Amino acid sequence: MSHEDYHAALACKVKGTSNLHFISLELQQPISFFTILSSAAGVVGHKGQANYAGGNVFEDALARHRRAMGLPAISIDLGPVEDIGVIQGNDALQSRFGNDTWFRINEGLLRRIFHYSLLQQHPDLQHRLNPTNQAQMITGLAFPQLADSELLHDVRFAGLRITQGGNELTSGGDTGKDRELQALFLLAQSNDPDRAVLLSAAVAAVGMKLTKQLRLPEAADPARQLSQYGMDSLAAVELRNWVRATLRVELTTLDVVNAASLVELCRKIVGKMAMSLKN
Repeated sequence: MSHEDYHAALACKVKGTSNLHFISLELQQPISFFTILSSAAGVVGHKGQANYAGGNVFEDALARHRRAMGLPAISIDLGPVEDIGVIQGNDALQSRFGNDTWFRINEGLLRRIFHYSLLQQHPDLQHRLNPTNQAQMITGLAFPQLADSELLHDVRFAGLRITQGGNELTSGGDTGKDRELQALFLLAQSNDPDRAVLLSAAVAAVGMKLTKQLRLPEAADPARQLSQYGMDSLAAVELRNWVRATLRVELTTLDVVNAASLVELCRKIVGKMAMSLKN
């Protein structure tokens, strides 16, 4: 993004919130609460909108700064609010917030969150819901996260995956993704695997990832161009990073964007997997 675009989204949160903070100090009039509407994007990130995420990180830090000064403050990191606000009726935006990662907030719950934010700033500790983290309230993250949730790749969110007695407890059960990947790895590591069978396994594993990532209503057609599913540069970076982390195969963004089909992309992946195993 351009320098101007970066600061356009950043300034309203940094300058706007700072103005309220400094004016409250200059007036020297005690206030009961200082509630900042931030976003969970500052915690989990926001692809393509680092400026927006950065502005929310600033608001979270300012709330902690005010608390350190002995002043009331809390930053509410809102998750997706479904029935009011910017994503209401916007199917494109709503599709970005899948139920496997996000817990959607309705207006009734939003009002309760506001009420809790006031209690959290109450001078009496008995009224506070969380005495250990007084300055920040993170909302909207599903709990527990599915076993294949991308959030769980970040150590900060490891606590959102519950284990009990060695068995994972998830909100959606086994998606089959692990089985597809295990089949691909077993075939790739076997002696002289059938290339057609190996390619088919790669198409199944990568296709499942692609279907989930792009939130397709049905499994991706292996013969269709990826661009027909809305594969842009940002989505290509995400898929490339997954292939690197999961399959230990290096692709370029152009490899993904310019792929004639899922089959052709997987043909390249299988070829590089074979080379890495030989090495």
